[in-house]
Amino acid sequence: MNRDWMSQRARRIVSNWLGRAVIVLLLLLLAQAACAHASVALLMEEPYGHFGAMNPTGHSAVYLNHVCAASPTELRACRPGESGVVISRYHKIDKLDWVAIPLIPYLYGVEDVSQVPQSVDQAQVVALRDAYRRKHLLELVPNGRHGRTPKGEWTELVGESYNRTIRGFEVVSTAEQDERFIAIFNDRRNTGHFNILFHNCADFSRVVMDIQK
Repeated sequence: MNRDWMSQRARRIVSNWLGRAVIVLLLLLLAQAACAHASVALLMEEPYGHFGAMNPTGHSAVYLNHVCAASPTELRACRPGESGVVISRYHKIDKLDWVAIPLIPYLYGVEDVSQVPQSVDQAQVVALRDAYRRKHLLELVPNGRHGRTPKGEWTELVGESYNRTIRGFEVVSTAEQDERFIAIFNDRRNTGHFNILFHNCADFSRVVMDIQK
């Protein structure tokens, strides 16, 4: 695969991200503001990068609008005004099975909707992701040599909308289902054994959605 072609494609993805299907996620936020009910959304995310060009399987995650993150590995009920959490299974992130990231940082790499940039280039996306990592994710993703930004798949935790088209499929949940989900995931062992065929992000999303039935 020609690397120049892939880098050009990455630049197009970054420069056009506002017009892409991530608008669906903004609609979820609007729905949350307008309605008090709890909901769960399956997020289907397109493949990208070198691996995505060879294996177009993409990524899946689950957004819960009434469940929030006490930390990337501990869940709690949301407080008023909070936007919920995106949870998924990842590969090679501190040997964990799952990581939970607040919705706005997950989509945009910033902590508040008011900080979302109207336009970005690739260098700005890198800077946004690293600033969030240094503030919130150092225990999971420590600095590289001489304090540099490390390489790795941790970038899938922050600013996903800059690279992927994301579509959300929402269902209603109850407070009891959310409480049960929080209890189950806070109690279960969070140790990664990712397998792309049999224990991947889609399998994880299925488990989450089954719990929320």
